[in-house]
Amino acid sequence: MMDRGSQRPERTSPDPGTARERLLYTAIAVFSKIGFDGASLRHIERQAGVNRGLASYHFGSKDALWRAAVSWLMDRFHDEMKKYQDVLRVVSAQERGRVLVRVLVHFAAKYPEFFRLVLLEGAEFSDRSQWLAEEHVRRHIDFFHKLAGTESLQASENEAIAYYSLLGAASTVFGVPAQCQQLFGFDPADDHFVDVMAERIGDLYLALIDDRA
Repeated sequence: MMDRGSQRPERTSPDPGTARERLLYTAIAVFSKIGFDGASLRHIERQAGVNRGLASYHFGSKDALWRAAVSWLMDRFHDEMKKYQDVLRVVSAQERGRVLVRVLVHFAAKYPEFFRLVLLEGAEFSDRSQWLAEEHVRRHIDFFHKLAGTESLQASENEAIAYYSLLGAASTVFGVPAQCQQLFGFDPADDHFVDVMAERIGDLYLALIDDRA
């Protein structure tokens, strides 16, 4: 059995010491809260505490900043999964899946923007939603299956049910922390809750895999 605590990623920023990286990190938070259309470069600059015009200087456009911010965040999740690539080769198939699910849950807890961005951009057809699906989400799904030793069903109802059931169950509570505290009286980012959540979602993952067979 692998050390469960090792699957807890540290929340990191690109490099808060530079204006470019402060813009990038701030953009992740802003775009995930108010969406692409609701955000402006000037608003992001103000939130980042940088001079006006620096967003255009470093990224050129709001769309380019959005893509850079999303890529940074999505790459962090890919990197978290990749950490276990060698270790997973020597554990059982069930344990491989549970480890990766714990990675997902802990990542969603540390970066609730991850689920919010997928939810916001996946609601309507756009160049951004297509880019996100093809460049990042599909890559995550395929890499997850590769590491878990399971077969991706690609364009199928069962694959969609498994993906959205797992993603929603693993991420939703971290995207609505205020509601969780209002309803149940605790912060979902609490380490104990995240650990318990990871175990329960691991059980769900195994059930979903059984149902796909």
